[in-house]
Amino acid sequence: MATRLDPRYAGYRYPAEIVATAVWLYFRFPLSLRMVEDLLAKRGITVSHETVRHWARKSAPRSPPGCAVGHQGGAL
Repeated sequence: MATRLDPRYAGYRYPAEIVATAVWLYFRFPLSLRMVEDLLAKRGITVSHETVRHWARKSAPRSPPGCAVGHQGGAL
C-alpha cells in the first residue's frame, strides 16, 4: 500500500492508506459511497461519504470534457 509520504496523497488530511483503501473499495466492489463510509466507520475511521466521493473523483481515470464519471466508470 501507499505510504503517507507518497506525493500523490500530498495535502490529504487522512493517511494515504485510508484514502487508497476507500477508493479501492468504491471502485472494486459494487458499493455506494455511504456503504464505504459505513465500512470505514466500523473500523474506527470517521469520514463522510462526500469525502469518499471527492477522493474517488480525483482518482478516477480521465473522461472526455462534459462527461461526468460515476461508479464503475459509468456516466452520472
